[in-house]
Amino acid sequence: MDNRRKMGSVFLTMFLRTVVIILFLVIVAMGVLLGMQIRQAKKNKKATEARKSASQNGGGDEKQVDELFTADTSSGEVVESDTEAAGDPNGQTPSDDTNYDLSLAVLNGTYTEGLAGAWRDRLSSYGYTNLQVGNYSESASQTTVYIVDESVTTGLTKVFPNGVFIYGTIDGETTDLDLSGIQAILIIGDSDDIITQAE
Repeated sequence: MDNRRKMGSVFLTMFLRTVVIILFLVIVAMGVLLGMQIRQAKKNKKATEARKSASQNGGGDEKQVDELFTADTSSGEVVESDTEAAGDPNGQTPSDDTNYDLSLAVLNGTYTEGLAGAWRDRLSSYGYTNLQVGNYSESASQTTVYIVDESVTTGLTKVFPNGVFIYGTIDGETTDLDLSGIQAILIIGDSDDIITQAE
């Protein structure tokens, strides 16, 4: 009888410990999710403030614009850029605080041969020095910039005022280029086909 009571007591103790551990893990997971939501809400608020400031001032500095165009970093949500907020009506000159040494992959997302090379040459003329060229296996109608390293200022919001900017990266299988060490990925879409448009 004593053995049964001891076994029952041990079982009850183990059961209660298991329940406490599970509750603890659930609370930690909920805390992490809540923290991510709070962080995202702050980023969205900051982006909204930057948009208001940019529209009131007729422009904005590059960091504000980069944050505005890439408001959601955790979910990979695409936030399209706003041409008016980019500040440069010609969409040609990166801002003064641009990191021209950033490692930038330029990928051709169109059927036009040599487009990535043409953009490499144009970006080189703007001052970019660390450019790698490759192909993107999927068709892209709109130019998209993936900012892999959030600490860099690409300046590309001025060059591609109608582009889509995303914090994140692409699947390595969609390109023939080695993406290790790349800080930003530029996928040229049909909207910026400077070879065909020049003909």
